[in-house]
Amino acid sequence: MLCCVRTRLAIAGAIVGSVCALGLLAMRLLPSLAAAEIGPISSSSLGVPSPAAMVSQSERPQAAAAQNPVYDVLADESVGAFDWLPPGPSRCTRRDRRRYCDGPLRAPRPHGVAAARALRLGLGTRQAWFRALSVEAPVAEWLAAIPSGELTDTLLWPVTEGFLGRGFGQRLHGDPKATPHPGVDIPAAAHSRVRAAADGLVVYASDGRHGYGNVVMLLHRTGYVTVYAHCSALLVFPGQLVERGARIAEVGKTGLAHGNHLHFEWRRRGHARSPLRRLVERPDHATEAQLANLQRARRREAEARLAELRARAERNAARRARRAAQHAPTSPSSP
Repeated sequence: MLCCVRTRLAIAGAIVGSVCALGLLAMRLLPSLAAAEIGPISSSSLGVPSPAAMVSQSERPQAAAAQNPVYDVLADESVGAFDWLPPGPSRCTRRDRRRYCDGPLRAPRPHGVAAARALRLGLGTRQAWFRALSVEAPVAEWLAAIPSGELTDTLLWPVTEGFLGRGFGQRLHGDPKATPHPGVDIPAAAHSRVRAAADGLVVYASDGRHGYGNVVMLLHRTGYVTVYAHCSALLVFPGQLVERGARIAEVGKTGLAHGNHLHFEWRRRGHARSPLRRLVERPDHATEAQLANLQRARRREAEARLAELRARAERNAARRARRAAQHAPTSPSSP
């Protein structure tokens, strides 16, 4: 009996020893087989990006943002329906026997991210207007808000249907005591499209600056400022980022304006500069001559309609006066 037990224990020990030997042999052979079949294990094979890939992935959004900057108003965007601000008072005055009004205000109601940006940066106020026209450098936060893109020194002609009227530096009626013209006037038909001369941030868009009427001020990436005045309607509000060529306003005659035209200014550090050498896509001389003739014809038609209305009003007043005289009671004759 004892002999049988010893025999069984010996057999079990032999089996266990064989299993252990096979396990050690497998542990030695498996790494070499794995290396031969699947090659060395890398971070990409485990689904983990390499450091170079991680750097390229982190730079990719910035490169995409540089190629496709985010604007609130695009150049090819059509103008939709607006929620307009209340018009408010027109604030009229008289000058040279003429009556001028800075309004009525016609501007969209601020909303969304652009309105929050304007509130954060302090845009749309008189202080923002004067700060943008000061001799100091533009506010760094304002410039940082403008999307980074291709830098250019050229300016788009702001009214494609307009021609050059009063030039930069010209004095009114040749009076040497008059103030030199700080910009250029571009006559055009009422409600003609006014487009942004370059990418920029809307610093001001209202009718609160006397003489300018409904006016838009843009700050551009290089630090200069453009002003678009006498508009009939504003299509942007403070805080918006506009793309070069985007529609921002419509031509009008609000403020100190004799007729429908755009007053355009280009300023750097508060000083007005002539924009003529930087303006591109301006109509040629023949086209400008045709536009000028068309504008004169429109003015003659408007003056004829005004004269007709005045004559009609005078005729109606004379007719009322005759009727009043016929129905007036006669005083009794004295005996």
